[in-house]
Amino acid sequence: MVKIDREQFQWLDSQLPNGVRPEGYTWHHSEVSGKMELVEFGINNSTWHKGGRAPGNWANSPR
Repeated sequence: MVKIDREQFQWLDSQLPNGVRPEGYTWHHSEVSGKMELVEFGINNSTWHKGGRAPGNWANSPR
């Protein structure tokens, strides 16, 4: 079981074709249950949000 985002992101990176996340991109917890999205870092951080981390959403559960 993945306990922290860093571990989850490392696992997700390893699933990419070359095993490396493109520079300037980060993983986003989508509001869709279990869905992670690879998005540009600047876009992800341009507005405050919780995505799937919002209370009651899938990524807000204990790890």
